[in-house]
Amino acid sequence: SPHAACAPTGSYEVFTAFIRNTDDLSFVEPLLARTMRSSNRVGMYFLWPSQSHRLSSGMVSEHVLLDLMHRMEMEGVRTCWPHPQALYRQLAGKLWAPGVSRGRPDLRVPPTVKVDWQRFRMATDVVQVATGII
Repeated sequence: SPHAACAPTGSYEVFTAFIRNTDDLSFVEPLLARTMRSSNRVGMYFLWPSQSHRLSSGMVSEHVLLDLMHRMEMEGVRTCWPHPQALYRQLAGKLWAPGVSRGRPDLRVPPTVKVDWQRFRMATDVVQVATGII
């Protein structure tokens, strides 16, 4: 909760940005971070990051949102929701699965591989690339 994360005394201020689409994120720049007066500053991003070009309500471009979160964290605004940017990138992008499937068999994550999309897209023999990954 913001109360627990910010100030147990209940003394904090809130800045709210209503985001309609990815373009609106450009208005939430680190300048906002500098206007926050508290020494304990947190950000909460109630948005749905997506890699799709077809975005619906609440969805924004994943890389634009993660870039914003990163810039805010560099300005000293700790991400309180959903997770700090680096962890959220791992979770939302499902980047954790290949490492966990190999390194932690006790968690029973199905065998998973990570594909370098640029290498796969530029390949003349995609079967060879896929075989090399597996």
